[in-house]
Amino acid sequence: GIILKVFAFRSGARHHRLQSVFAHELRMAREKTGQTRKPTMPADRLRQHETNAGVWVAHPELRRDRIIILLLSTLIIGGALAYLQQRGMTYVHIDAIAHVNKARGLWDSQTPGLMQLGSIWLPLQHLIVAPLTLSDTLWTSGLAGSLVSAACFVGVSLFLYGIALRWTGYRTAGWLAFLCFALNPRLIYLFSTPM
Repeated sequence: GIILKVFAFRSGARHHRLQSVFAHELRMAREKTGQTRKPTMPADRLRQHETNAGVWVAHPELRRDRIIILLLSTLIIGGALAYLQQRGMTYVHIDAIAHVNKARGLWDSQTPGLMQLGSIWLPLQHLIVAPLTLSDTLWTSGLAGSLVSAACFVGVSLFLYGIALRWTGYRTAGWLAFLCFALNPRLIYLFSTPM
């Protein structure tokens, strides 16, 4: 059955015909075993009507999960940021310095203005970091860019949980997507620098 299913996805044209064959085989297997209706879903699987936008957003368990993910991701990135900042390691990556200096160049250079934007990087990050570079403390320490990156880490954590949940319908898949992202040391480091 699995080989036919894989073959069906690869062969596009025969997919619908094979899909009806699978449905027929499933009905026959249910009749043979005495099942007259579909087996129940696991407990963490959302019912189809609960994945619609209004109910999906308001579901109490999902709201609790989002709050927990928000807190966990904030603790993870906050701890990493404090650790690296205390040791003066937010500027270890050479591009981190360039990102913050590009943003500062909008206000503080020989030719200030939008002409400072435009290099190999897109300007959105520099425009977002630019107001924070007005503070000399945030600029020289690298926190101007690191704070924006840390906020993005929290946002990506919530997004990955939500997208995996919506795609599969399982809260477990959402948690797995979040944990794979949030516990990756390389990503934690990059998101705690002005990258």
